[in-house]
Amino acid sequence: MRCSIQDEGTCGDFTVNECSISEDDLILESDGIPLDLCQLTCDTFTNCVLFRFTHTNETCQLINKDFRQNCQVVGGDRSGDLGACLNSDLNGCNAFIEESCVYRGEDLAFSPPDGELSNPYECENLCKAYEALGCNYWVYGVSDLSCRLITSGEKKCEVISGPQAPSLDECGVTTTQPITTAAPCPQTNFTFDDFFMITSTNYTGNWTETAEGGLERFDNGEASVAFSDAIEADIMFNGTFSTTDTDDDWVGIAFGIRDKSLFYLIAGSGNADPLKIMLVNSTTGSDDTTAAAIVSGESVPGQTLVLHSWPEEHWEQNLNYTWSLTYRPGSSIIFSLLEGSEDFLFAAVELNETTSIQGGDKIGVFSYSQPVLFTGMSYVCV
Repeated sequence: MRCSIQDEGTCGDFTVNECSISEDDLILESDGIPLDLCQLTCDTFTNCVLFRFTHTNETCQLINKDFRQNCQVVGGDRSGDLGACLNSDLNGCNAFIEESCVYRGEDLAFSPPDGELSNPYECENLCKAYEALGCNYWVYGVSDLSCRLITSGEKKCEVISGPQAPSLDECGVTTTQPITTAAPCPQTNFTFDDFFMITSTNYTGNWTETAEGGLERFDNGEASVAFSDAIEADIMFNGTFSTTDTDDDWVGIAFGIRDKSLFYLIAGSGNADPLKIMLVNSTTGSDDTTAAAIVSGESVPGQTLVLHSWPEEHWEQNLNYTWSLTYRPGSSIIFSLLEGSEDFLFAAVELNETTSIQGGDKIGVFSYSQPVLFTGMSYVCV
């Protein structure tokens, strides 16, 4: 399906997310109905105002009202018109709107802190003002008053909704392979693209690629994440880590990385701090406060949220630990860890509106005051 549906240029790439539909507004829901037949079915129901199609399972919903003005996340192209899109004619091409999108553009360094902008119109205007700085797309969260400015409107979307008419063909909407089950991807080795520090100092992380394709951190320094760029939305990420000295500090796996202030982290020490799955969502921009929150062992408001922990479980020196992580954005995290060849840890975490990250498309590894070697890292889409 094409992710750019426009009518006279007013709604370039407009999207919504986190939309709720009440049972009273739902006329029919059925799986296994292709996109074009979903719209045709809506056209045959007198009370159907919109169809809503989800690529997974080809789920077709028929709805008796326009639910999209109340969605909690909206986004659009810099050249678009939010007012026109939110109040578009339900008999025109602008009425086709996509949902549940993973945005592939890079975040600008000029996105305002949450709470600074009170509505999406201000976010849209800020992106227009920052055109010279590279802003091409904006995403606004209603619940947390967040405005994300990014360099590109490139995205993958799982849901589309639209009217009885005009037809999909008339508006240039074409069906392709469902997004979450796009053409099978081969196993891909982890590539070291860059790193970021979780500190307020100017310290430089000492990450080094090994001859065997691994990644090693020799120094006993500040908290840092080494990451690999753009990946498939739904992935399985595998690898092995082992410590390289007698320290017992922090080692971990990072994923769903949007930027250095927002990502998931599975980490723990070899001493007092149990392994845990956490959401790092720093309101201070990732600094010493964030690093302290990560190693605190508990959720810290404005910094971290612990999603799962294994009390009393720690890694040990001179042992290999092999992980398997399945991450489905907005849906779930499944994690398993072997100690040598023995099962060590397992957890499945469901994600919701509060714990989901939009636009996180990087994976990586983490260390804090701990020399460590990561080997055998690869990922595959699932």
